[in-house]
Amino acid sequence: MKRLTLILTIIVLFIFPAKSQVRTDLFLYKGRMDLYNKEYTSAIRNFNTIINSGKEDFDAYFFRGIAKYYLGDFHGADKDFTNALKINPFYSYAYHYRGVSRGMLQDYTKALEDLTKALQRKPFNAEVYISKGNINMQLKNYNEALDDYKHALEIDTENALAYVNRGMAKKMLKDYDGAIEDCNRAIQLNIFFTDAFIKRGTIYHDSENYKQAVVDYKQAIKLEPNNPLPYFYRAAARFALLDYTGTLEDYDKVIELDPRNALTYFKRAGLKSYISAYNEAIEDYSKVLEINPENVLTYYNRGCIKHEMKDFNGAVEDYSNAIEIFPAFANAYLNRSAAYSSLNNSISAHEDYSQAMLLIEAQNNNYDSIFHAHSDSAYYKKIMEFESDFNEGQEGFGRIQNKNIYIEIEENLQLVCYENDTMDISREKHNYNPEIISDLISRYPDNLSFSISNDPSGINAKRANEIEFKAPNCEILQPRDAKYYFFIGLLNGIQQNYYSAIAAYDIAISLDKKFLLAYFMRANLQYEMLNYQKQSEEYSQPLSIGQVDDQIAINYKKKQSNTIAKIIRDYNRVIKLDPQFSYAYFNRGNINNIQGDYSAAIKDYNIAIEINDELAEAYFNRALTFIFLNDTKNGCNDMSKAGELGIHNAYNVIKRYCSK
Repeated sequence: MKRLTLILTIIVLFIFPAKSQVRTDLFLYKGRMDLYNKEYTSAIRNFNTIINSGKEDFDAYFFRGIAKYYLGDFHGADKDFTNALKINPFYSYAYHYRGVSRGMLQDYTKALEDLTKALQRKPFNAEVYISKGNINMQLKNYNEALDDYKHALEIDTENALAYVNRGMAKKMLKDYDGAIEDCNRAIQLNIFFTDAFIKRGTIYHDSENYKQAVVDYKQAIKLEPNNPLPYFYRAAARFALLDYTGTLEDYDKVIELDPRNALTYFKRAGLKSYISAYNEAIEDYSKVLEINPENVLTYYNRGCIKHEMKDFNGAVEDYSNAIEIFPAFANAYLNRSAAYSSLNNSISAHEDYSQAMLLIEAQNNNYDSIFHAHSDSAYYKKIMEFESDFNEGQEGFGRIQNKNIYIEIEENLQLVCYENDTMDISREKHNYNPEIISDLISRYPDNLSFSISNDPSGINAKRANEIEFKAPNCEILQPRDAKYYFFIGLLNGIQQNYYSAIAAYDIAISLDKKFLLAYFMRANLQYEMLNYQKQSEEYSQPLSIGQVDDQIAINYKKKQSNTIAKIIRDYNRVIKLDPQFSYAYFNRGNINNIQGDYSAAIKDYNIAIEINDELAEAYFNRALTFIFLNDTKNGCNDMSKAGELGIHNAYNVIKRYCSK
């Protein structure tokens, strides 16, 4: 891609400048090499080292901003470019990339301001004109975009991207011949330019030359067989040619490559409904709602299929969901009225019909205008959006944000025991080493090390059993020593001998009422045991029809209430013993989060971060809590920080919730 080539060219140009401090040189060099190799998270770690040293280094902020940009963290990139410009307000590329980042955040006014400043400082940069044209395309200023691309081509007559983008501007102005001519020129300049074939295909499609569109999409697929976008577009062209089998094959391929592409599920559901494959259509619409649970059209369309299948109760439920999400949806009222009539509920049918007529009359008797009247609102866009960036699962080129992951909060932090020879192995999870654990290292066997983490890669149950067997013979440990019983508790916890572990922690605490880590680990183990018991009850119940699930829930809730109180008491005791022990606040925040007390959870995460501003897990979990509470601004800021501190899954969350 042209944009990638541009940025990496700049990186190469700046890769060997002299610096006054060798240490700065080293980390800058490593970070830039990581960028060149598209190892973006590793690059961020190296640039963090420079920034955290207190040195105001323009290059570190600037290049870290580029790394964040490629990970989809446009908020974080914006901040880094801003910090770079505070140090050097004359650098054109910083304005350029901040402008592009702001464009991705749909802050088009500020984006254009930055791009204008970039041109003031470097007026013969074709790439800035291309970026400016792209912003004008988003603003539907197509004539202005044409001028921008024209300027770019005056500077660089062989810029294939400028030709393609100018072609798209001409397409929007219905100049199909001129648009195709520009795409042809781009392909002449670069026969491997996949996007040129895709864009030319869309032009042929819009001019109703569907067969030629299919030819272009086929060539794009040949160039990039794992790119879901040309399959999606080819499906539309095949549908126009009445090739329903081919259309389904292409939709299937998109979903194979991009499993969270809600728009493709929606389109495939519509086609399956069209060919009367109603049950399969319902499955696809249900999948859309798993991904975009507030998509109003999906509820409505699924309701229509259920209505057609004479599942009137199911239809009423879906129409009701659509109405709850969008109360001005007249057609949903009309259809629910008909469904109520089929259920012989004449009162509700009459009420819905009357409401529909009022809504239609208010919109000048035009069903469609009801949606158009709300089309500019943020809420309307939210309930109509589909997850469909056509990148899900494509983790190549260092873009870990495209991993298909299940998003959940970071688990509780606890004391983890490692063999010394495994401590140097690179792990994604963080390991914290507060001073409080240094005494343990001196008291326990020499080949063991400890850290605070939620990393599951410590010693396993078999090794823990072997160590426990030898523990009574360890000269350093004394049988009446609290630390001996703490060690036994730790080893039994690893083996999931929960009751033995708790008993050992109890003895340790009875011997030393101020044994902070014993309280901490007893709380962690009680929570782990609570979850284990719930799973055991679920799997041990005989298969039957009735209230089994309800009884499991009741039993679990009783145990949960009592155990949660004990867990909170232990964390409170830890905090009383050491108010600066941030990990207890974090874990207590998790308990509050799971209990649904989100304000208390955020308060605990706040304190944890105030004590330890590099506690990545606290930023991540606070971010998820903010996002759940629809506070995306604070959530996305926190998620950017979590990613910066090394939690890779943060970039997947940013992609889904913060890049729109």
